[in-house]
Amino acid sequence: MQLKIAIIVPVHNELESTKRFVSSYYDAIDRASAKGHCSLFIVDDGSTDGTSEWLTQFHPEIKILHGDGGLWWSGSINLALKHIIDKPFTHFLLFNNDNIVDSSFFLNLSKAIDEIGNNKIITSKIINIYPQEHIGNGGVVFDRKKVKYISNTDSEKRAIVNTAGGMGVFIPLEIINKIGFFDAVNFPQKSGDTDFYLRADRAGMQVNYYPSMKVYNDNSISGFSGNSTFRGLIQAYSFPKGYMNPRVDLKLFMAHGNHWWAIYRVVKNNIIFIIVGLVRIAKTFFKKLFR
Repeated sequence: MQLKIAIIVPVHNELESTKRFVSSYYDAIDRASAKGHCSLFIVDDGSTDGTSEWLTQFHPEIKILHGDGGLWWSGSINLALKHIIDKPFTHFLLFNNDNIVDSSFFLNLSKAIDEIGNNKIITSKIINIYPQEHIGNGGVVFDRKKVKYISNTDSEKRAIVNTAGGMGVFIPLEIINKIGFFDAVNFPQKSGDTDFYLRADRAGMQVNYYPSMKVYNDNSISGFSGNSTFRGLIQAYSFPKGYMNPRVDLKLFMAHGNHWWAIYRVVKNNIIFIIVGLVRIAKTFFKKLFR
């Protein structure tokens, strides 16, 4: 089967990140001679920093889809999927504009398809670059019974998992006919990806982690909200891309896990996050006080 892949990237401002992503994407595509198999779709959700203008001027070959600023992540992906669903694409591949694509990504994607098959979801190793390089996702399983995430014990080995993120994930387009689009109502930003993969897993589409496919993530932009300062603690809950959102977490856990464990896990996760944050802040304060 001749593969035809739609590369989907949601964007809201952050033009410099988009420039960096586009450059790394084309480097990886050219190295693998994969241009004939891939088409890049950028969903510009109401950017005000000249994103669409720059893309039109310097990369007229990129298809730009426009939102009004209210699509968020899931809505942006859905807009692109609805655009390609009746076109001759076989798969779609998700990235964020704050990603840097490893130069060997598409070479390794080709190897992954040969080894795993093209009828499964294949997810990448994510390497966060802020505040220093570290593994952001090395394969994760969501334990439905105890409602918790279990990281792959060896991020250098292939693994069958049941969830992934939105960075460097290769997905057969046929899954949309089985489970529908991303849930932009309940999970417009946080957990939109997790919910989709867990639904795909229930429908029998296996999710595979392939460590040779690497994506670097500038997580200083994509939701890094530490709990070592009061500002970071607050941002974790208030920042639209922050990773602490009890209401959304409860929705996700109730939809895909044991209900009692879901309540317990949300309460526990938030108590621990806040307590650890306050302890870190206190330590920092006393260090400065007695310096």
